[in-house]
Amino acid sequence: MTRIDWDVRFGAYGSVFSSPDLIHWTETLHEIPGFASEPVGGAFYNEARGCTTIIHRRTWGFREAGYQDTADVVHFTEHEVCLRQDSLDDPLDEIYGMPAFPYAGMYIGFACLYTDNQPSRCTKFAPGNTYPQLAYSWDGHHWQRSLRQSFLPEYH
Repeated sequence: MTRIDWDVRFGAYGSVFSSPDLIHWTETLHEIPGFASEPVGGAFYNEARGCTTIIHRRTWGFREAGYQDTADVVHFTEHEVCLRQDSLDDPLDEIYGMPAFPYAGMYIGFACLYTDNQPSRCTKFAPGNTYPQLAYSWDGHHWQRSLRQSFLPEYH
């Protein structure tokens, strides 16, 4: 079985590296089709789907986590949204991305929630913070967040 890792450089470029033994890596694909966001994501072997699932943002400005699947690191499914902000989040909160991995027959994600925005500011990008929230999935595509608080303490 080939495991896939990915490397993203600032500037919205992504490369796919694969390894049969997790020691010797080769670049398999220079750019993932449909991939155009900075790094806050990840890739894992999706046992439920029998392929590799890549979690990432669709492009700059889209603040939601989505996925693409690939079985051969050549052909990719269309990008589908799997987690976005909702009515339980504070106003102006956004999902900035979500690293994810398989764990104990399910999938665990760290939804990075960009928050602490204040409506009095003229832009959402004025000083806010990103906090990880725990997310989970049974199939690597459909994700839920139960605790709507950071599971790591604030760092000042």
